[in-house]
Amino acid sequence: GILSRLKGANIADLDRQIVIKSTAISTGDAGEQIPGAVTSSTVWAKVDYRFGDEDVEANRVEMNSRVEFTVRYFSGITNKHWIEFDGFVFDIIHIEEKGRKRFHVLLTEKRV
Repeated sequence: GILSRLKGANIADLDRQIVIKSTAISTGDAGEQIPGAVTSSTVWAKVDYRFGDEDVEANRVEMNSRVEFTVRYFSGITNKHWIEFDGFVFDIIHIEEKGRKRFHVLLTEKRV
């Protein structure tokens, strides 16, 4: 699994800068949710291109649609956050903690 690939991971492996973003949500007078400002944090990450999908109908191969980002423990991160890296946006589809609040492994999918 994800954790077995990270044996011996250390801070030096986090050599790419990514931006983790989220939208603040407030509640209106009628109880509706109102999206607010986008918050962002720039962090160092290890980037692993581990997955590729083949789109037969479009007759092309879409490589690297899924990317794993390993970051230092990021308190409060959820799948409502997203990542911007290398000109693309990646939605977080799975979060795993590595060690005791040492790292987070974020499995993401490139937004189309």
